[in-house]
Amino acid sequence: VQHQASIKPLSVVLVFVIGALGMAAIPPLQTVVLDRALSADLASAINIGAVNFGNALAAWLAGAAIGAGFGYASANIVGAMMTAAGLALAFVTLRLDARERRHI
Repeated sequence: VQHQASIKPLSVVLVFVIGALGMAAIPPLQTVVLDRALSADLASAINIGAVNFGNALAAWLAGAAIGAGFGYASANIVGAMMTAAGLALAFVTLRLDARERRHI
């Protein structure tokens, strides 16, 4: 089985798709935050700041894993763990929001 990274055109396409999917999550998240915010300017700034913080944290953790000798592939594991943490946080937020809406 040939590894996808050795197929250069496929690698270029996949890097684009990964970036597009990552950026596609931001506008719906921004919409949800602004719908529930008391101050739209502050909420928008905090939301984008949180996205940038998560990006920087993931890069730092991946660099730490590589620096600790786990190899370049460990960055993928760090990315998967950050994604899982983000999904868990999203599910908790959705459940809390649903519970709050039932009590209104």
